[in-house]
Amino acid sequence: MSKKITGVYKLIATPEEKSVKIKHLDSIKMDKNTVLRDTLVDSFYISDERKIYADVYACNVTNFYLVQNKKQPLYCFIVKYYKQLQKRELGRLYLNFNINDNIKSEKEFLNKKINGIFSLNMTIDNIDTILDEDMNSFKDQEDIINTIKTFLTKEAIQSFFIDIADKSDSDREKECGVEYSNAIPPVVTYVRNDQ
Repeated sequence: MSKKITGVYKLIATPEEKSVKIKHLDSIKMDKNTVLRDTLVDSFYISDERKIYADVYACNVTNFYLVQNKKQPLYCFIVKYYKQLQKRELGRLYLNFNINDNIKSEKEFLNKKINGIFSLNMTIDNIDTILDEDMNSFKDQEDIINTIKTFLTKEAIQSFFIDIADKSDSDREKECGVEYSNAIPPVVTYVRNDQ
């Protein structure tokens, strides 16, 4: 299996405009089994009481994806639920940038500002829902994260994810039994035999 040199890029929102600039991050050797990881930039609680939180990732894209797709991911907010012995993913929000310009090559992406629109999608149980097809522009990365954070911490959205967490608990009880659903991890004591 041969590895190809692949460019890794990140889209950066242009302040106060509906446009992005593309930044080259690295060039790596990849084959079809290589997974490109995104960059963790923040994490926050949606519901501290229920241990529902979101990890925020800046999305990295390859040169192949960049040239072949008009819809590019900027950020991914992965909503998770933590309970005793496990974490469960409840859903994902994607802030995307939909390119309006007609660009055909990798070089064209790097040499100019790209125009388009921001959109927000939510994916739960492999069902994708468009939440906003044409979002406003942003000041910077902090403004993007705070805008989505404000949305995710609204009472109605908290209730929505709490309902999904309750369903997750119910599924866990069916799968593992009632006793295991609220299990406390065992305390393990190690005894040294060399004395």
